[in-house]
Amino acid sequence: MLLDLYRKDLRQVDRSVAGLLDGLDSAGYLDDSTYVFILGDHGQQFFEHGGFGHGMYLYQELCNVPFLIHNRGLQGKEDGRPVSGLDIAPTILELAGVACPPQFIGQSILNSAYTDRDIILQEGRAKNKDFIVDGNNAYLDIRKYRVAIVRGKYKFIMDSHAKYELYDLERDPHEQNNLAGTEVAVCDDLRGQLERHLREIQNRDFAERTWNRIHDLKSEGRI
Repeated sequence: MLLDLYRKDLRQVDRSVAGLLDGLDSAGYLDDSTYVFILGDHGQQFFEHGGFGHGMYLYQELCNVPFLIHNRGLQGKEDGRPVSGLDIAPTILELAGVACPPQFIGQSILNSAYTDRDIILQEGRAKNKDFIVDGNNAYLDIRKYRVAIVRGKYKFIMDSHAKYELYDLERDPHEQNNLAGTEVAVCDDLRGQLERHLREIQNRDFAERTWNRIHDLKSEGRI
């Protein structure tokens, strides 16, 4: 019953998008230089992994969202490579003929030099309470959220209780067979890369927060 209602909503979205494109076309806006981007921000759980809605989980039913590009000059095709939300802005800028700022981390998916790379997923971050402070040290508080990494066919998920999940998305696209106990080498490799990513976030965020705090203190005349 719930899935039927959800599918009904999806059909309504399809009709609405079609109506929008038809309206733009009728108004003369859909020429060869016009690109329309359609993307989702999250999926929906229907108890595939015990949850409902879109809470703090990183399974495919929540993370595998559409990213569509419409243009008269583009041939219709489907590309199943995983890409990151970080790639959206660089892709738009390339199509607009605008140089991508050097601080952007993502890549244009239309660039011939686009390369497959690790995709990092993160959910549930409490931005005002990211760190555990211990003396002069600050540690990113993994207890606040889940993180995951996708490399090739593998997806590794780590949660707040040091519970590890590893899935082969080619053989097990619905993530029902946790390989963390059998594919130990793969699990360790991806966990190490994910922890390095978390340390990089910690260093960047802590430096930014420190600088912002110094700026605030200077503005207040306290230093």
